[in-house]
Order: sequence, then structure tokens, then C-alpha cells
Amino acid sequence: MPPCSPPARVLVTGANGYIGLWVIRFLLQRGFSVRGIVRNVEKGHTLERLLHSKESQTAQSFEFAIVDDLTKERIFDEVVRDVDVVIHTASPVRLNPDTWRDTVDPAVKGTQGILKSILKHGYRIKRVVITSSAGAVLVDTEDKVRWDLTTICPSMVFGPLPDDPASPAALTFSMNEFWTYVMGPEQGAEVYLNTVNNFVDVRDLAEVHVRALQVPEAGGERIIASSGPYTMQDWHEILGVDLRGMYETCKDIIEDFRQRGWIN
Repeated sequence: MPPCSPPARVLVTGANGYIGLWVIRFLLQRGFSVRGIVRNVEKGHTLERLLHSKESQTAQSFEFAIVDDLTKERIFDEVVRDVDVVIHTASPVRLNPDTWRDTVDPAVKGTQGILKSILKHGYRIKRVVITSSAGAVLVDTEDKVRWDLTTICPSMVFGPLPDDPASPAALTFSMNEFWTYVMGPEQGAEVYLNTVNNFVDVRDLAEVHVRALQVPEAGGERIIASSGPYTMQDWHEILGVDLRGMYETCKDIIEDFRQRGWIN
């Protein structure tokens, strides 16, 4: 039997984030019940309205819970008590963090905190799926672990947006990079045109998360999610080309921007 099947309840942190929101939409489409973690009530209600718009047939299976600070002790204790699986996507991403507390501190403490809460209170939990290398954080415990851990390690994440930001200024880190260096004022910057990186489509990454909680063999594994290499020059050369992989991703991103009225 898979570790988790619909209509099991899945806890998703970072629920209104670029990756987390796509994961939630995919889970709802598959028939799961979802509890999404947000920072405040306003963000929760905004997310509810968005899901009723985007996933009208299944949005009733979504609820939100408030975790206002990932670094607080025992902040996850209550929200993990009655769920079957946890997908932890909440972690800040910045290229040049101003201080340690901007990225490393919340990533480490947030991951440690939710794992400690699961150990103490997650009696129903069968599997924990964590996004990024934060899953390598160790929690010192002598308790018997009732669940297994799967870590998803994505490369640069691109793809259509799962929500409705007001303008490109509200884009997440990776999509801001795409907007700036492919569509925006720095689109000819040589340093970015020739820099090689790897990417994964955000929709494929969401699918990887869903499969990770359903496939028994995923337990205890660290899974790299990457479609292939790219340079920003590649994106420039393929605009409008309808092919799979990077081509399809690029095409869908541009169409998404156009529908939002950000480009002609």
C-alpha cells in the first residue's frame, strides 16, 4: 500500500508560496484533503478565495492554519496532530541574504521545529516530504520514528504562476530572475546570457511532491528534481517555440505573463 492515498489529510507549509501553492492545487485535484500553513489570517482568506477560483471543484477540501514564525519553539505542535502526511516547502530563498537570519536561520529552525513536533504529536503521520537541502538537518532524538523522510532537491524553478500577483514586482526569486533577464531591463546582460544552470518546471516539481507521498520506494530517499541545463541565452532563443521541457516551460511562462497584461 502507498504511504498515503486520497482522501488523506496533507499538511503543506509555505502554502501561499510559488512551489507550495502548486503542490496544494495538485493535491486537491487528486482528491486529498489539505491543510495549508500561512503566516496570518489575511493570507489564509486570500488563499481560500484563490483556490475557490482556480480549483472550484475541490477547494472545499482545503483549510488553513496560522504559523506566524517558523523559528518559534513548538509552533507546529497543534497543526501536525491530525494529519497523515507533511510536505514542508516553507523556506526563504534569496541570492544575497543580508544576514544569516534571512535564510539559514529560518530554514534550519523551521525544519527542526516541524520534525520535533511530528516526533511528539504526529501520531498519524506516515511520511514527511521536505523541499530542498534543509531536509539534511538532523534532529537529535531517541524516540522511535513512526514515519519516513523524503527530501526533494530542486534546481532553479520556473513555470507559470499558481496565483494572481498584481505586477512583476511581486514575483518570487526564480521568476523574478526570468522576468528581469529574459523579458525585462537586463535581458541582454552578457553575464546571465552565458551562465549555465539547471531548471525544473514548477508543475513537474509539484508532481514530484505528490508522487513522493504516494510511492513506497520514495521513503528515505533524497530526490533531485531537475529537467536539464540552460543558459539565459537559451530562453531568448526559444521564445514562442512549442516543445517539451524547457521550451514548453518558457512558452507557458510567457503566455501566463501575457494573460496578466504584463506584456503585449
